[in-house]
Amino acid sequence: MIFTGSTYYLLLILSVCIFFVVPRRFRHWALALSGVVFYGDVAPAFLGLLSIELILVYLFLKFARHRGAIIALMGTLAVLGYFKYRGFFALTINQIGKLFTVGIGLPIGQVAVPLALSFVSFEFIHFIVEYRRGGIRELSFQKLASFIFFFPTLVSGPIKRFPAYSHQVSPAHLTAENIFIGGYRIILGLFKKIVLADTFAVLVGSTFDSIGTVTAATPSLLWLSLISFSFQIYLDFSGYSDIAIGSARLFGIIIPENFILPYFRRNIAEFWQHWHITLYRWIVDYIFIPLGGSRKGLTTTIRNTFIAMGLSGLWHGSQWHFVVWGLYHGVLLVGYRGYKLAIPENRFVHLKPLVSIMSVVVTFFLVTIGWLLFIAPVDVAIFSLKKMFGFA
Repeated sequence: MIFTGSTYYLLLILSVCIFFVVPRRFRHWALALSGVVFYGDVAPAFLGLLSIELILVYLFLKFARHRGAIIALMGTLAVLGYFKYRGFFALTINQIGKLFTVGIGLPIGQVAVPLALSFVSFEFIHFIVEYRRGGIRELSFQKLASFIFFFPTLVSGPIKRFPAYSHQVSPAHLTAENIFIGGYRIILGLFKKIVLADTFAVLVGSTFDSIGTVTAATPSLLWLSLISFSFQIYLDFSGYSDIAIGSARLFGIIIPENFILPYFRRNIAEFWQHWHITLYRWIVDYIFIPLGGSRKGLTTTIRNTFIAMGLSGLWHGSQWHFVVWGLYHGVLLVGYRGYKLAIPENRFVHLKPLVSIMSVVVTFFLVTIGWLLFIAPVDVAIFSLKKMFGFA
């Protein structure tokens, strides 16, 4: 039951009908039940795990706001670490041991990763942290279950915030405006995914599927494939976000935008403010700012930027090339901060239209180059980059 399949839309229509038929006090239960049905269809093996995690988080928070929140947070991170990063950390430790001729030999064994674990974990962490801080005052199991199991955002986001979501459920109305906007966003998302993203996927082909294929590709084919991938990943991910936003709107619920023309931004900071917006804001709120943000001097700001972006890369995938991709963007963000400090904002005001165009082009170029690190191991990405610029 994926967003492009008919089963999803059958569940969506039935869920919307039930949502508006049941008494308002049962609406959260209706949404939670729909999410359980959805997740039970797409990932039945992990439905029990997700349900148990939900129950334990609720019980720990109910037990004690502060101490229970710490235990719940540690448990959420433990589940995420075990299922998604166990092999990554074991392999890394083993490799470090080899460098120092120490035979550690931790078992790497593959563990199946529960569907949507990263998104669910981030929403759990948001709820736990805000409840401990007092930003969320009410602890209701049905509302927490509805928040976590809300199926339009369960698999691919956008990453919601509990207060904004929960306050919309009871007063939601079925209106012509919501139906029109919701239907439009769903159709737009399907067009992006099926027509545009899948077309670019054909252009990308198998160029980045294996090291042998990459080394055999010509520079022009590498450039074509990489640029095509830039549009494919944007259209694919933003298409799914559009479908999620449109689906939620049918319930009368407005969830955050996730992509706003990111490739038309003039610098890397603007790019991240418009690319995967809910993830970027989550990282700023729950990693960058708690570390000290940009309040404690340039050195601390640089450190915090690299930590935040490195963890952002690791969130995308449990391999080192994702971490390097995140650090690459950290370098770009730090470099842009340095540029702003060194170059007055009105330095090129007389060339503003030209500078704006060139800034968009340069930003897109730098982001596109970075996608090499996202889709290929570091050594393959470096080799491909050399080949693209005629050095190999």
